[in-house]
Amino acid sequence: MSRPSSRMLPSFSPSLRALWLVLGLALLAISGLIAFDLVRGYREVLLHERDHLVHQTTIVEATLSGRLETTSNGLKALRDELPGLLAQPNGVKAVNRQMELMAVAMAGIRTFALINPRGELIASNRPELIGTNFRGTERYETIRRDHDPSKLYVTAPFKTPLGNFTIGLARALNGRAGDFNGYLMAIVDPAYFSVLLDSVLYTADMNAGLIHGDGRIVYRLPKPEAVAGKDLSTDPSALFLRHAQSRQFANVYVGLAIASGEQRLVAFRNVRPASVPSDKPLVVSASRSLSAIYAPWLREAYIKGSLFGAMALISILGLLAYQRRALAYADLQAMQDAERQRSEGELRESAERFRMFMDNSPTITWIKDDEGRHVYLSRTYEQRFGVRLEDWRGKTDLEVWPEPIARKFRQNDLVVLAADKSMVIVEETREADGRTVYWLNSKFPFRDAAGHRYVAGIGLDVTESREQEAALRSHRDRLVEALAAEQRLRDEQVRFIDTISHEYRTPLSVVKTNLDILHARQSIEDRRYAVMDGALRRLSEIFSNALHASRLGRPPPPRFAPLDLEALTIEALTEFRQASPDCPIHSLTMGIPVMIRGDAELVRTALRNVLENAGKYRFPATEDGVVTMSLSVDGPMAVFAVTNPIDPSQPLQRGDLFERYVRGNTHSGRSGMGLGLYLVRRIAHDHGGEAVILDGGNDHFTLQVRLPVAAEAASMSDGATEPELQEP
Repeated sequence: MSRPSSRMLPSFSPSLRALWLVLGLALLAISGLIAFDLVRGYREVLLHERDHLVHQTTIVEATLSGRLETTSNGLKALRDELPGLLAQPNGVKAVNRQMELMAVAMAGIRTFALINPRGELIASNRPELIGTNFRGTERYETIRRDHDPSKLYVTAPFKTPLGNFTIGLARALNGRAGDFNGYLMAIVDPAYFSVLLDSVLYTADMNAGLIHGDGRIVYRLPKPEAVAGKDLSTDPSALFLRHAQSRQFANVYVGLAIASGEQRLVAFRNVRPASVPSDKPLVVSASRSLSAIYAPWLREAYIKGSLFGAMALISILGLLAYQRRALAYADLQAMQDAERQRSEGELRESAERFRMFMDNSPTITWIKDDEGRHVYLSRTYEQRFGVRLEDWRGKTDLEVWPEPIARKFRQNDLVVLAADKSMVIVEETREADGRTVYWLNSKFPFRDAAGHRYVAGIGLDVTESREQEAALRSHRDRLVEALAAEQRLRDEQVRFIDTISHEYRTPLSVVKTNLDILHARQSIEDRRYAVMDGALRRLSEIFSNALHASRLGRPPPPRFAPLDLEALTIEALTEFRQASPDCPIHSLTMGIPVMIRGDAELVRTALRNVLENAGKYRFPATEDGVVTMSLSVDGPMAVFAVTNPIDPSQPLQRGDLFERYVRGNTHSGRSGMGLGLYLVRRIAHDHGGEAVILDGGNDHFTLQVRLPVAAEAASMSDGATEPELQEP
């Protein structure tokens, strides 16, 4: 029975039905993702716009609250000056002039007015209003009933002679008996509201308004004349009424805006002066049309929906086209079979060219299958080892090489096959005379047309190079031995310095003792004693610094122990004051133990060197050149800090001061070897800390030594809040 033609295949084979199912599921999944993204975007748009509107109302509230505060303070100041002004000749004119000055100085205030108990306006910066009677008006009656002098009265919106709605800010006047005696009022310029509200409008559909606490609209942008004076409290569905009834400082609602008659997102925020009570708040509102807010989202949804529809249509049409082409697939396979046969012939020709190339290469080459069986040996390989491919074909390394070498070859082949990439490996073989030969082999995996895996190798004899490397290693070992000898010589030098130090200190102590005896017997002048005593101390300091520099040039001996840095600091401070009585120094210490782990002698040396450096380089070198020393705990570090004033005309090269034998450029006339700060940094580093110079400008110099606090000291320092001040 012959094989059926590909054109006889049914249009909907199982494979095609599976493709239609996969396409349907994919389109369903993509539509779900798009819907999820759109829903998430819908929520994010509303949240973002809500935060934006809240921010805008916060700006208006901050500005307007400050204006209410300033105006209230101005009215209070005028109220305090009023008795004195009225007591002057032409007292009303004096009040008018004062109001004129205040109107000029206070932005946003158009009119100041003084109303007597009968409701008559008797003084104002606008003379045309004098004589007007406000008795019976809502604002007059409100202030007359309450007349609290500590309160700022925010009047209900009223219409100005120019037809604009505005508000007044008033402070009550009381008589000596506490009875109502009129009030002072400042009338806000409506243009001030226009500028303020316009500053927070960022889209064409946005509204910003100012509402009195009782619900009447004071001002709104845009189109202020359309809604000014409208009472929102009369409509139970008004969003403002929901805000007022919530008794919250700020709210955000979505709903029908009564003023505009459309669905909007509205943010409300109360406005009151910060430190003055007011009878009514002002409420600032900012809103946007929901249709405008969601317009970009709707455009995005339309675009994504259109793209999804186009993608679905293209996918369906593509699958239909593929279904039609399925009938032509068998013909195509036949063509591919013919092409494969032609390619296999070309491959055989290519293999022959490859064999000829490899046979004439100076390197050895071979190929094994994934089971380790040899399938190819180059002619150079055969000649080098005296073998033939016919004898090795199909055999593994274990069948043709000694077992240790064969197992190593196989192990490396498996590594290359597992990594599926080329590798360069050094491998060994043995000659008949037992000599080891080293090969630099490049191994790489590949597959043939049928998908079978192979590992090929190209080898180069590198025995001579390896022998040269062995000679170099021998030379390196000799260099290491020479360096070890050099280190032993250095250790001998250090021991020699230690011996000299011991022998040197004995006669130095004898000289110091006899000098003190002579001074005690008054056999030597105080001035000469001070000079010689200073020279002896400096000589001892120079020798100690040189000794410590030598010690720090090698790993420190294990002499670390728990130390109280507070006690060591006080000890160093006491020694410094005894040695330098003319140097004023202020000290700030913790007053409690500050425990560290370290070498006591090295830490003492570091503290002494820092203090002596500060005393030596302070400027001026008089009582005015005060040195400040402090000890504190900063997290895991204990901080010993010393600050001294320096000559601003001779700035220090701070970056080099920690180097050995480097001295500041202001050292003229001062003794020393430039080892003090070098030792400080080395000691701090060897204790796991650091020594740093803080940037304090050109007039003072601060050096910090930071050492790790011991674990047992952490709980002890938790209770310390401030260091103790010790006077000099």
